[in-house]
Amino acid sequence: MLESLFNELEKYLDVKPIEQKDEEGSYYKLSISNQDELNIRHINEDWFMIFQPITNFPSTNQHELNAHLLEACFLFQGTGGALLSIDPNEKQIFLSLRISYDINYKIFRDKIEDFLNYIDYWQKQIEDFT
Repeated sequence: MLESLFNELEKYLDVKPIEQKDEEGSYYKLSISNQDELNIRHINEDWFMIFQPITNFPSTNQHELNAHLLEACFLFQGTGGALLSIDPNEKQIFLSLRISYDINYKIFRDKIEDFLNYIDYWQKQIEDFT
């Protein structure tokens, strides 16, 4: 399922995903440009997820930042349907988006573009808290 979307990405954007492995299984890393990178993981036959660490979790203003992140996740306000999360060790902040396989290449490409824009937005938002 992902393969057909990846084939289109490679055809039109010259972007080839690289398979990676971690404790949860395999996922794909996409380098869109020198600065833009994201990860894609198959969830089940209906869904896949794009995700990426945004930044390190700051050591200052943590309570205020947590409140801001929770507010953004409420009804997906300011995230474009994605979720903001903090890793269990409170070292990194992630953005992740679950996507149905029932999409075409154009929607897939647009979701990637929007996702990268939200990463930029949240990096700036989080910088403001440090």
